Amino acid sequence: MSKDLKLILCRLAEELASEDAAMQRPAENLALQGLRTRAKSELQAHIPDAYLRLLKKQNGIDWNGLTIYAAATVPIVGYTDRFIEGFVEANRIRRQCEGMDQFLLFGNREGVEFARERDTGRYVIIDAVSTDTLHTFKTFDQMVGHAIEDVL
Repeated sequence: MSKDLKLILCRLAEELASEDAAMQRPAENLALQGLRTRAKSELQAHIPDAYLRLLKKQNGIDWNGLTIYAAATVPIVGYTDRFIEGFVEANRIRRQCEGMDQFLLFGNREGVEFARERDTGRYVIIDAVSTDTLHTFKTFDQMVGHAIEDVL
């Protein structure tokens, strides 16, 4: 995980704490192994190491309209009736929409998806309806850092 993303996650933790909320717990190794297996068999996809590192720190994000998918669907910390969608589940649902099968989706916010293009490997923010590319990033950490900063 990049130094910049670590700092952004610390700011997110401070913001959550100021509102009596908490970060998601880290994903357990068994959950991460299950994610890798399911992504390969159900999505024919390899999970980027940077995404796994984020999930080891916290298993998904649900804050201020931003969702970063968890290893599998999990309750939001502090709630029994609210959940963060799992990576495989989210991708399977969204692949039913035309054009979405060309992406691996890591999260969403207000009409945009945070994704990796399957053919180029580029990390992008795309319009959730048209799939037009709105922004391109060199790394997963840059994309997620940008997404979190937008909601802080």
